[in-house]
Amino acid sequence: MKKNQIFTYLYILSMLCTVGVAKAQNQQYAQFHHSPLLTNPAMVASDNDLKALFHYRHKNLSNGFNYSNPMLSVVYPLITQQLDVNGQVTTKKRWGSIGLV
Repeated sequence: MKKNQIFTYLYILSMLCTVGVAKAQNQQYAQFHHSPLLTNPAMVASDNDLKALFHYRHKNLSNGFNYSNPMLSVVYPLITQQLDVNGQVTTKKRWGSIGLV
């Protein structure tokens, strides 16, 4: 075997031996289910409307902890307007959006 392969195998083996206990978020309390920007970041550019979403969640967990999370999501579309000679809007074109969570 080549030196690079031996080094790669030893490196992978050492990484596997150092893996600790994996901990995950409580699925019943997952916050991302309630924000469209965290579920699908492409929702920012889905339409031309200004959106402001406020979500508040309070959860009593079985171990005696109470969690309260307010969350604000804002989507601001960036729209270019083309005007005719009289100053009337002829076309609107969305060229981007900004989303904050």
